[in-house]
Amino acid sequence: MDMYMPAIAGPQGIQGIQGIQGIQGIQGNTGPVSPSTRQRVTPTTGSTVNADGSDILQLTPAGTLVALTVNFPSSPGNLQMFTLVTTQAITTLTLGGSGNTILGLLVTMAISGFGSWYYSTTDTSWIRCG
Repeated sequence: MDMYMPAIAGPQGIQGIQGIQGIQGIQGNTGPVSPSTRQRVTPTTGSTVNADGSDILQLTPAGTLVALTVNFPSSPGNLQMFTLVTTQAITTLTLGGSGNTILGLLVTMAISGFGSWYYSTTDTSWIRCG
């Protein structure tokens, strides 16, 4: 064999069988999640409803309300959600933040209307998100 002649490569070997993948670990929680709570109220025209801290305030008036005032939860936590829903129309709706600002007010609601907000401790505000 000539010492300057390059070596000829032999055939490539067969690749072995891939091993079995291990079981994936359990994913941790992304944050505290509490079950939804609901406050159900049957208001009349001209009344004031104070939210009790539940996630959902469901209004079930007997018919259209000419005027209604709703006060949001008074001691909200950061990123707390609050949803206001109604089964009937509300002609004039006044929302109170219980000392906090409400960004994205509703001034009227249609039949089956709703609005959702989350609370930001940084802004000390309820911020509309739905």
